Amino acid sequence: MQIQKMDDAGVNKAILLTTTPYVERAETATLEAIGAEMQVLYQLLAGSYSPEVRIAKMKDPILELNQAIQDAPDRFFGFGPVPLGLTDGDTAKWVKDYIAGNSFKGVGEFTPGSETQITQLESVPEISCCAGYLWTHGRLKLDGCDRICKGTGKRLP
Repeated sequence: MQIQKMDDAGVNKAILLTTTPYVERAETATLEAIGAEMQVLYQLLAGSYSPEVRIAKMKDPILELNQAIQDAPDRFFGFGPVPLGLTDGDTAKWVKDYIAGNSFKGVGEFTPGSETQITQLESVPEISCCAGYLWTHGRLKLDGCDRICKGTGKRLP
């Protein structure tokens, strides 16, 4: 279905991203079920999840992303998630294992909801860029994300 829409629009290849909250996965199309699924996003933005919980929540979407790309590798690239709050070494290992290991072309999407989470982004672009990958940032607090990107651009060649 998506490939037909891409063909109709003249799109040769698309970038796929993962996400933790899936409104589409609400058990029913009721406001209550959709609201329950949105609570996942609100908890994410509030920083309620530990890195361990974030890692656990990322693994199934990574498998799904990898499968979608394997089903149509000539049509899709993938950008994989990187959990915030890890050490630089653990972030580098994650990028090696889950981004490079799945042949994803970049990292993202990040959804920082607090100054703490924005600060946790600082090493991600550098580690990802040094590994040869692109980096994209997400929705909130773009002023802080832009600050991180500009600072990283000054440090990297």
